This record gives sequence, C-alpha cells and structure tokens, in this order.
Amino acid sequence: MIADFGFDLAERSEPRLWRGLAFGVAAALVEALLYVELYRVLIVVFGGNADLWLALEAGLLLLIGNVVLVACKARANVESIAFEDVTFAYDPREGLALRNICGRIPEGRMVALVGPSGSGKSTLAHLVARLWDAESGSIRVGGVDLRALPAETLARSVAMVLQDVVLFEGTIADNIRLGRPGASDDAVERAAGAARAHGFIARLRDGYATRLDAEGGPLSGGERQRIAIARALLNDAPILVLDEATANIDFENEAEIQAALGSLTQGRTLLVIAHRLWTVTGADEIWVIDRGRIVQRGPHDRLLAEEGGLYRRLWDAQSRSRSWRIPGAAAPPPGQDDR
Repeated sequence: MIADFGFDLAERSEPRLWRGLAFGVAAALVEALLYVELYRVLIVVFGGNADLWLALEAGLLLLIGNVVLVACKARANVESIAFEDVTFAYDPREGLALRNICGRIPEGRMVALVGPSGSGKSTLAHLVARLWDAESGSIRVGGVDLRALPAETLARSVAMVLQDVVLFEGTIADNIRLGRPGASDDAVERAAGAARAHGFIARLRDGYATRLDAEGGPLSGGERQRIAIARALLNDAPILVLDEATANIDFENEAEIQAALGSLTQGRTLLVIAHRLWTVTGADEIWVIDRGRIVQRGPHDRLLAEEGGLYRRLWDAQSRSRSWRIPGAAAPPPGQDDR
C-alpha cells in the first residue's frame, strides 16, 4: 500500500521538479518492503537472537541510505532518454527500419534527428512515445524501461507535436484538454494563449465551444498546429518529441508557430525530427541517420566541417535548393528566402 501511494504521488506531482523524486522514493519503498518481508521471515526462524538484531539494524541503516540514493538518482535523470542497442522492424520480411541505435539525451538538452527521407528518423522518435515497441534493446526514460511504465505515466512524461496533427470530433476545448484531462477552463485558455491560439479561437462565434470535425475543420493547418501545441503545453511533460511543426506551413502561420514553440520547448528535454537542417543548427547534438543507423553525431559546426560526410552533403543540397529561383522572378522579401 505504501508503494502504491508512492507511485500515485509520482503521477500526480504537478511541479516537474518533484516528479522524479517521487518516483525514486516509490521505487525505493518497493525495495524496502522486500527487505521488511525478509526480516519477518528471519525473526520467525531465529527468534530473539541478539546478533540477528544487530544485523537487522545495520541492514535498516543501509536501506535508509539506499532510499535516499535511489531518490536522488531518479531526480537527476528523470528527464533523460537513453537508447540501448535499439532495433526495430515494421515487417521483418522487409528488413530493419532501425539497427542497433545507441545514444543518450541528458536532461534539458536538445538532440535533432536528420537524414534522408525514409532513413528512420520518425520511427525512432515514435518509439519514444511507445507507438511501437523495439524488437530488441531498450529505451529508458529516467533510467526506467518504457515498457515498465504505466501508460498514464508515460503520457504525462512524453508529449509529441507532429507535422500531421491529429484532432478529434468535439470542441476546441476538448481537444486541448486531451493534454490533461480534468484541466480547468482557465488552464485550457492559458495553454492556448501561450500557443498563440487564443486570438483566433476568441474570434470564432462559439469560441472554445466550437466543434471540430475529424479533419479539424473549420480550422486551417496552422491553427490546427497551434491547438496541438496548446495540448502539449497543458500536458507540461518534461520530454518533448517534436516533428518539425513548420515544414508545411505558410510564412504567416510559421511565425506564430515558432513563437509558440519557444514557449513549449523552454526547459524541456527535446528530441526533434528535422527536415530543414537550418532549423536545428543550435541543437546540443545532431544525430545523422541513414538506413536505420546513426552514421554521424555531433554539433552542427563539427558535422559541417566533415568533408564528404552525409550531413555536409545534405546541407549543401538544401542550400542550393534555398537559393534557386525561377528565371526572371523577383527575390522574396528579407527573411522569406527559406520558406
């Protein structure tokens, strides 16, 4: 019962600062219960032996120290992601989509996944949200295998914002509230405000009560994207998986979405799928994926300096496409040459 309380506390803890500590204490309490059960057996077997009680006292002191150590370790790594020899196939007959992926994203850092189309970028990111499970190897969040986490706990730990936004039939408020069921109307509006969505929602005749169809109508693509960002903000998960949300958005909406993403990414551990390399040059580390393997990794400047490397070839190709113009066409306004 005590351990159940610990895990319940961990899942309910709103401030992300304490969530890892709560999980650590809960895990340590489980181990404590095992020790206590062992002590009870020993007492039944050996009775009131003085030497036994000295051993039990020493064991109890060791246990207390272990509780503190596990709790501190959990807090230190609660927002980290570790990939340990991860291999995955959609269909084994068609070959592997990911092969022996290893790497770690420390708490509060940003790692970008880049590579050719079909290389495995999205597959790896989707495994973090456990849309599928790895064939072999493991993915750990805060040191815990994803497969050992309850679905509700995982949903509160990892948020996703994808290019193809999924909205559901229901009101705008209902769609945002999916990030945290039971959230108040004020909390929903604050999340929408931070996502730069409150303005266009307020202009709708029914506001937050506006009903959406399965395709997200009557909202535009950029507006749907900001609803998804509001949902992630309401979730307040410490880990964010971001499939470049502005890749297929017009310039006006992109400016709004970039501002919204600034609010969303603040202080979180980020795994970003990047289709346009210039959007992730500030990442702490870039993983270049090709045919399901990480073939290069490092910061932008170092990867760019590797002549003949895949990252340099991708960068050069995208640079040429950005500078291409229809013969006789006027140059775009400043700041719009990469749209």
